[in-house]
Amino acid sequence: MSELNKLRASLTEDDNLLIYYAGHGELDKVNMRGHWLPIDADSDNTANWISTVAITDILNSMSAQHVMVVSDSCYSGAMTRSSLARLDAGMANKQRNDWLKAMLKARSRTVLTSGGLQPVMDGGGGQHSVFAKAFIKALNVNSQLLEGQTLYREVANNIVAIAADYGIEQVPEYAPIRHAGHEAGEFFFVPQNNNN
Repeated sequence: MSELNKLRASLTEDDNLLIYYAGHGELDKVNMRGHWLPIDADSDNTANWISTVAITDILNSMSAQHVMVVSDSCYSGAMTRSSLARLDAGMANKQRNDWLKAMLKARSRTVLTSGGLQPVMDGGGGQHSVFAKAFIKALNVNSQLLEGQTLYREVANNIVAIAADYGIEQVPEYAPIRHAGHEAGEFFFVPQNNNN
């Protein structure tokens, strides 16, 4: 939380922020609120749990234009509020460019989760979770401007099939973060030029 507060103080409207959390999560089933459990947290004592509501409050107060949280933890779907508007695959280039410009101007606060309101697989991806492996693979093979929702589709397609092989239903989600100030924008990944 201290690091997020430092970022809140230093980021401007010209900045974008990607937060990647991989760890344990719990759900307060009474209030339907998710929590991240840092390394010093006990699963039966909430004293050191980090509420996703507290994270959302900080994200809402940040000046950064686009913020994406990638949460690879159980019950991470508690951060979402609804689905996003989707970019049609058959859109003409001019329409796509107009859509991209509009998304770049509008503030975004989105979350890509490894699952919904249920436990997720910790392993199955070699040195990573199944979700992390699919996320890394999607970024590594990408060579063009990548919208968050396209990244989500690629990651989700890989995870659903692998989880089914283990007899587990794990469906990632991608949506605006509830109460974080999402307007309509989108988070974009730009591949690095290998010549730099």
